Amino acid sequence: MLTPIIETDRILLRPIGGSGSAEAFRGRTGDPEVAVHMRWNVHQSAGETKEWLSEEEAGAAKDSRRV
Repeated sequence: MLTPIIETDRILLRPIGGSGSAEAFRGRTGDPEVAVHMRWNVHQSAGETKEWLSEEEAGAAKDSRRV
């Protein structure tokens, strides 16, 4: 299932892609305090996050073709 984009006056929730890997690494995937609550282990680099995001995007695209 593709993630919907949700936007209000104060917030924008959108799928993150490979171009946001550095931002995701700094604020989420590289932070041990965040990762402890998630299904992934702490990423060691923005490159690792980029690879993970690419896999997630490919999986979402594959799932959307099945519908």
